[in-house]
Amino acid sequence: MHPTIEPRTSRVINATPFFYGWVVLTAGTLGLLLMGPSQGFTVSLFLDLWVEDLGLSRSTVSLLYGGASLGAAFLLPATGRLVDRFGPRRLVVVISLGLGLACLWMVNAQGPVSLFVGLLGIRFFGFGSLQIASNNVIAQWFIRRRGFAMGIAGQSLSLGLLVYPWLGEAMISGWGWRGAWIGFAALTVGVMIPLGWLFFRDAPERYGLTPDGNDAEEVARQRAGAREENWTLDEARQTSAFWIC
Repeated sequence: MHPTIEPRTSRVINATPFFYGWVVLTAGTLGLLLMGPSQGFTVSLFLDLWVEDLGLSRSTVSLLYGGASLGAAFLLPATGRLVDRFGPRRLVVVISLGLGLACLWMVNAQGPVSLFVGLLGIRFFGFGSLQIASNNVIAQWFIRRRGFAMGIAGQSLSLGLLVYPWLGEAMISGWGWRGAWIGFAALTVGVMIPLGWLFFRDAPERYGLTPDGNDAEEVARQRAGAREENWTLDEARQTSAFWIC
C-alpha cells in the first residue's frame, strides 16, 4: 500500500464496467510496444545506410550504439526517481515527447557526434524510460496476478519484432532513412502521449480500488497475511537482492 494516498476520481475508471487494471495492462503493453524505435532490431535497419551516407565504418556505428546504450543505462536511476515522485501517468507524457524529439534529432544526424546524441536519446527515452514507466504502472495495479500481468506485457517484445522491422523497412523504402525517423516520431508522440494521459492511472487505491480487483474479503485476507511488503530506497539498498538484480 502507498503510505500517503491522495484520493482522486476518474470518469474513465467510473465508466469502465470491469476491473480497470486490465485497461492499464493494455495501455502499458502498448507503451512497451511503442518503444520499438529504440530497440536493436529497429536500429539495425539503419546500419548500412549510416555506413554509406555518413561515411562511418560498421564498427564505429556499433561502438556508438553500445556507448549510447551504456550511457542511457547510467541515466535511468533519475527516471526511476521521477516516476516515484510524479507517477507514471505524468512522466509518460514527458518521456514520449522526449522519445519523439530524439527520433527527430536522428533526422539531422551528420556524423559520429550527432549520431551518438540521437542514439543516446532514443535509448534513454525509449528502451529505458518508457519501459520503466509502463512496467511501473502495470505493477501498481497487480500484486497477486502480477506475474500473469507482466507475462502478458512481455508479449510486446514479440509484437515489436513482428511489427517494427516491417514498418521500418516500409518507411525507409517510401521516405528514406531520415523520413523514417520522422514517421517514428509522429507515431510515438501521436499515439503514446494521448494513450498514456487518457488511460494510465497511478495507484488503484487513489480511486477507491484495490490491486487485482479484489473484493473486501480478499483485501482483509491480504492485510492479515500475505500483504505486499514495501521498502524505502535505503532499506532496499541494504539487501543483496537489490544489487544483484
